[in-house]
Amino acid sequence: MLDARRFLANYTVLAIGDIGSRLISFWALVRIAHVVGTDLFGNLAFATAFTAYFALLIRQGLDTYGIQQVAREPSTMLRSAQAILGLRLAGCLLAALVLGLSLWTLDQPGRLKLLILLSGLSFLPAALSLHWAYQAMEEMKYGAAAHIFAQLIFALLTLTLLRRPSHVLWVPVFQFCGEIIAAGYLLLLFRKKYGRPAPMFDRQEWGVILRQSLPMGLSAVFGVVMFNFDMVLLGFLKPASDVGAYSAAYRFINFFAAFVHLYAINLLPVIARYRSDPAGLGRLADQAMRYTLVLAIPLAAGGALLAKPLIVLIFGTEYAHGSISLQILLWIIPLITLRTIFRNVLVSHGLQRQLLGCMSLAAGVNIALNLLLIPRYSFVGAAAATLAAESILLLSLTRQVSRKVTRLLIGTHVWKPAAASLPMVLFLVWFRTEGIVGRIAAGGLLYLAFAWAAGAYRFGEICELFQVRPAEREGGE
Repeated sequence: MLDARRFLANYTVLAIGDIGSRLISFWALVRIAHVVGTDLFGNLAFATAFTAYFALLIRQGLDTYGIQQVAREPSTMLRSAQAILGLRLAGCLLAALVLGLSLWTLDQPGRLKLLILLSGLSFLPAALSLHWAYQAMEEMKYGAAAHIFAQLIFALLTLTLLRRPSHVLWVPVFQFCGEIIAAGYLLLLFRKKYGRPAPMFDRQEWGVILRQSLPMGLSAVFGVVMFNFDMVLLGFLKPASDVGAYSAAYRFINFFAAFVHLYAINLLPVIARYRSDPAGLGRLADQAMRYTLVLAIPLAAGGALLAKPLIVLIFGTEYAHGSISLQILLWIIPLITLRTIFRNVLVSHGLQRQLLGCMSLAAGVNIALNLLLIPRYSFVGAAAATLAAESILLLSLTRQVSRKVTRLLIGTHVWKPAAASLPMVLFLVWFRTEGIVGRIAAGGLLYLAFAWAAGAYRFGEICELFQVRPAEREGGE
């Protein structure tokens, strides 16, 4: 059974750190959007998406490999960190070389090419990052602190130095400064706790690691396609203003998806312990699905109705035409919360090849639909393609888990939060004259009340997670 208290404590530390860092980062990006305008904001989004493909040469599935390896054998921490650092530094050098060659042949304006090149600065802190090591040892507070350091530095530099649209070239430099300081902090802390993480350049050791990590690395390739191919294709086919509007909408999705990612990283070592216990795995998965859907479904339903006023409130009227894509994209949040659980089950059971097959199918659907829809429907087509591909991915993951591991039921966890969301939706539709903050607060409270009445969550269960007894009184019995 899931050690709910420990899991909650770990996730809470991660979430608090990530909420802080994401809020800071989101605020900084909103300022950037206001200062540079839709066209240059679109250029920045394109540069970030473009360089993400080269960063895959650094990732190579090594985070997931490291977490699994150290969770199973904590004594391998130092050697694993040394080998992974060596692999990533080699990948960093290769990524920089390939990016430089690509820019040499890329037919784009000089300023955009320079922006892409500067975005490649992120390769070095990505190679040096040891976030995975602290997640493997369930020492979440250190990674959370590093996240906050990085985004706080980025935000402070943005606030003080970003004054005019031409300063957009400094944005990736600001990001690099925050990330490299955070990576350095984790390296120094690691040396104090576990020993000197000198990069290991041992081809035999690398071969052993890559044979296990590359299936997960290839899965990450398809994951980047799922999240970034639309942005890159929009950059090549459509005006920069369309890319900027779509990027503004996607910032909301990235914000919430970050919590899902943290949830997945925290859940993976817990799921790994149930590899030989299908019944325990089923109970764990039931809890995980129930906890996530009770939040994800109303977020998608309510957010879709409030998409336009949200974008106007935060990014300004210049970005309002991107609200249609946000209405569509919000529905991927319940899908990614579920597929995260099924993905972790496959990984923890050594079924990386099956995961790779699911990811490749979904990525193929994503590419085909984007090529079909973006030329005609621009960012609306991109959003629809993303939603369709995520649906295909969840269905294929569910099928593989049922065939190879155990049958996990989704439907039983959907209807209660869905039913409780209906009164909230009706309220948001009928009361359009109220301010958006008031509508969000009232709609959220209404949902919580109906969700409790429907049994989507139980007060006693929440009290148990926080080690509080419902009948407990001060000085009581």
